[in-house]
Amino acid sequence: MDYQEIGRIVREIRISLNMSQQELARDICTQGNLSRIEKGEIIPNAALLYELSQRLNVEVDYFFKRIASTRNDYADETCKHIRKLIRERDYIQLKEVISREKKNPQFQHYPHNQFLQWHEGVVEYYVNNDFQRALHLLYNAIQYESSSKFYTKQQIEIMNSIGILQYEEREFDKSIEMFEQCLRMISHSPLFDDFSVKTRIHYNIAKSFYKCERDSDALVHTRKGIQSCLANESLYLLGELYFQHALSLIRSGRSEDKVLQCLHHALHVFDLQKKTNFSSVVQETLRLYQAGQLPIEYTSYTS
Repeated sequence: MDYQEIGRIVREIRISLNMSQQELARDICTQGNLSRIEKGEIIPNAALLYELSQRLNVEVDYFFKRIASTRNDYADETCKHIRKLIRERDYIQLKEVISREKKNPQFQHYPHNQFLQWHEGVVEYYVNNDFQRALHLLYNAIQYESSSKFYTKQQIEIMNSIGILQYEEREFDKSIEMFEQCLRMISHSPLFDDFSVKTRIHYNIAKSFYKCERDSDALVHTRKGIQSCLANESLYLLGELYFQHALSLIRSGRSEDKVLQCLHHALHVFDLQKKTNFSSVVQETLRLYQAGQLPIEYTSYTS
């Protein structure tokens, strides 16, 4: 914990109360010492901090709660930024952020340390092209602080990333096994309530089944993913799921009406989301399908 932040908080409260340093310091400490406290040059002892808190009309633990909150807010915002870089596939920038934050004390403890190691594994694969090193980091991240018999949401997401890298390496059987393990872990975790992670895994395993030409299995999971999106009134991966469902329907020889319905649903969702690249792929697939040609595939972000 950065105790030097106490001085900044003292100054912030003092100014909000329109109180001078002299007024705050009176009968507690010298104005010079208060100035040094506010600059972070010295840290007040417990007795002095108590006296200052009384005059500032706050509880003494207010300072420590504020410090903890600031620390967690920064780490949480950084994690959101990292996930944004993943969605944008900006792995070079991601590498720079991870390199910087690895030295940050706020990322030395669970769960932020685990989060950072997880994404370091992703960087190893997409930037350094080292599949084995990436797997090593990801498996280590899964075991980090693993004291519960139930897997956490973050552990399951790391397993999902392993499945994606196996998919990228065309180890489709292994990726299916990993995604199935993810789904089992979710079903055995009574407090797991993040539908988006489960939906993502249904989509990922459907793509792996499709690559193995196991279209019936792929259809089971795209259908579950679609139902999850509709039940939660969410567009998250809905367009991708409809499109993947259509591809499996086409190859398994299902009715043209069902195929066209799924493709039009996918196109509508992508248009709503302004995903113009995906819309173009669906339009091209419609053209090829109606011309009696095999549809094209595309890759969507799924991590």
